[in-house]
Amino acid sequence: RSRASEQRREREQQGACAKTVQEWKASGCSQSVSSQADTTARPKPMLTLSAVAGFPFTVLKEKGRGAARVLRYDLPDGPVVLKEWSPQGRLLGWWARTIMRREIRHYRLLDGTPGVPRYRGHEGASALFIEWVDGQPIHRHLPSELLRKGLDGLDHTLDALHDRRFVHLDVHQKLNALIDADGRAWVIDLGQGGD
Repeated sequence: RSRASEQRREREQQGACAKTVQEWKASGCSQSVSSQADTTARPKPMLTLSAVAGFPFTVLKEKGRGAARVLRYDLPDGPVVLKEWSPQGRLLGWWARTIMRREIRHYRLLDGTPGVPRYRGHEGASALFIEWVDGQPIHRHLPSELLRKGLDGLDHTLDALHDRRFVHLDVHQKLNALIDADGRAWVIDLGQGGD
């Protein structure tokens, strides 16, 4: 068992923390949401499509049927990712808006959680901005030391999500779990998760 899991179990046995995220935020537990968040980072301005217009970008993924287009913008305060949906058709449009609203809500809820890219803004239910994570998907061809460190980090990242009462539900998709050069684990694509 990981240390965070044991601490969570101990708090629950003592009845120290509330059961909902909103109650938990207000409870002031020693491992509360705010104490897990990265509070050292200086807040950056929220982004919109018009705010990034004119900046250089790289297409990471072209949109496909039912899939979002993903772009990396190189901004003066650091790179960001834009995930943009523009599906065709009534049913696909409804589905895409539902998933995107959920993903926006999840990134906002989990903003500052270790292992989750920072939320940088959204525009409607069609565009989401998050900070760029320079990492690579988890796979067995990574150097063994980096992979071991990354998998340990993934365990801690998932514990941090679970401490926030969030389950990813799509981490089996290897592209959704990244390891950076320092061996830190990151999870992305929070649309299928649940809180």
